[in-house]
Amino acid sequence: MRCLWLVLAAVSLALAWAEEGIDIPEYDGVDRVLHLSLKNYKQALKKFDIICLYYHEPIEDDKISQKQFEWDELTLEVAFPLWEMKDQTPGRITE
Repeated sequence: MRCLWLVLAAVSLALAWAEEGIDIPEYDGVDRVLHLSLKNYKQALKKFDIICLYYHEPIEDDKISQKQFEWDELTLEVAFPLWEMKDQTPGRITE
């Protein structure tokens, strides 16, 4: 019985040992999210074929809202290289 468990454990470890894992995008430190206004919105339309807009409410003064805003922006920054391959860019509009 122990031999069977040892064989199952060895097979499980061998199958779990993958040479390539999931390719998760990482933030490279480059700030690519545009904070849009009427002036730079028109410039962005000329520069990019497609613009993905993220509309949000004004940020409140509490730390939780500010931290959520930072996480949202970081999420866009991490996802940006995927959009960049398709000549797209994320943007953000504040009310």
